[in-house]
Amino acid sequence: MKKNVAFLIVALAFAPIAAAGNPGPDTPKAFTPNHLFVTSYGTDEVLEFDPDGNLVGSLDAGGGLSGPEGLAFGPNGDLFVACSVSSRVVQIDPSGAVIHNFTHADLTGAMGITFGPDGRLVVTSLGPRKIVEFELTGAHLRTIDISALGGAPHQLCIGPDGHYLVNAYSSNVLRELDPSGTSLRELGAGILAGPTGVCFGPAGILAVASLLADEVRFFTPAGASLTTFSDAGLDNPRQMIGGPDFTYWVASDGTNRAVSFLGNSKRREIGAGSGLSGPGGVAFAPFRFKAKVKGTTSGGSGLTKISQKAIVSIAPGSNTLMVEFRDPAVGIGYSFLFNTDYFVGHGMEGTTAADQEARLFVGAEVRSPALSNGDGHLALRVKGRVDANDFFRVKKAAGDLSRSDGYTILKAKIKTSKLLE
Repeated sequence: MKKNVAFLIVALAFAPIAAAGNPGPDTPKAFTPNHLFVTSYGTDEVLEFDPDGNLVGSLDAGGGLSGPEGLAFGPNGDLFVACSVSSRVVQIDPSGAVIHNFTHADLTGAMGITFGPDGRLVVTSLGPRKIVEFELTGAHLRTIDISALGGAPHQLCIGPDGHYLVNAYSSNVLRELDPSGTSLRELGAGILAGPTGVCFGPAGILAVASLLADEVRFFTPAGASLTTFSDAGLDNPRQMIGGPDFTYWVASDGTNRAVSFLGNSKRREIGAGSGLSGPGGVAFAPFRFKAKVKGTTSGGSGLTKISQKAIVSIAPGSNTLMVEFRDPAVGIGYSFLFNTDYFVGHGMEGTTAADQEARLFVGAEVRSPALSNGDGHLALRVKGRVDANDFFRVKKAAGDLSRSDGYTILKAKIKTSKLLE
């Protein structure tokens, strides 16, 4: 593949999360970007692999991981692991320390993890068939009872419209729910067989893993079935994500591998000889930058110029980007979470490897849809290169940020200065 330089213009929806004190922009340590993390159910740990597929190390949270299944990187850059046996979600920082254990009476058999556009942690509860939501402080927000809908919820994701897409394993369908938990429709009836994984691709394409059929099915936003990926190396596929190499990645429980594919072609397998046992979830570490936010803010007493240190976090293959800095107009730290359909490094369904190499950086192929919720806007340009493993490596990012929160109005430019790894 050519070592192209990519410029991605991304417009995203906005939701601020206020946090007491400094949100941590002066803490440089981070998980290494482009490293793949895979849960190992049989050994109660998470294994870390570099882009070459080499085992870098493992995390066991001091023995605190019991039956790890789904995992995801939070908007703050920490790793969150769903533990089905201990019925909790464990939050781990880049040093390997446990920051918090998320537990609740409604959370039995934690399986899938995602984050809402307002930063809330969303977890599927396999035992009572519920969706349980937490603030990142650990406080329980609410529980959505989906037991009446049937099926066993595995991985879930949240669309740009705020709707939940949940795999109902025993009902052989993917369910779309509104934010209240009301079922809107079912996808894949008569096609899916034990669905366990789901993630978005460009233009709202859905990829759904069928454990009992050893395949991944693609669907249009309207629910029409598209192409299928199946391979001898794919056995009991579990949870999925889009990777920073512009392909899809899925945990293959039966082969103890993480498998990468594009359209109906396998690209790579990672995990052979590593001790990986019963992989259930996959996630890539986010790109995190030191940055500067420069502009003006109005807190009701005229304009105030700001020039603040910040941290920008971009989660590849997901729909979150976070900007953290301190706003002097109100005297507290802010974390601003932006949400879109997908971001840097998502699979491009329906194209061959040759097509992808030819069109990888054409604007229509890598541009997120423009979203806005009326409270704020971020237009970010990301510059990077593709390495020998076809992984996208972010080098620089810059853009414009605006937000409105009551009488406080912020307009600023963001410029990154150093990648944290």
